[in-house]
Amino acid sequence: MPTAAPRDPRATSTPATPAPVPFRPAYPEIELAFHEPFFFTARRPAASVQAQGGAR
Repeated sequence: MPTAAPRDPRATSTPATPAPVPFRPAYPEIELAFHEPFFFTARRPAASVQAQGGAR
């Protein structure tokens, strides 16, 4: 029987693992709440909102 070819030292003994799943928050609405436009609009003081004639 022919002998096995010399093993490539660069080969890894572990099988290829699937790509990791990207992080997904458990509550997407929480992530949406921190997008900049809504975040800064929601944190604006009520006095300035009324001064601009916004929601009362």
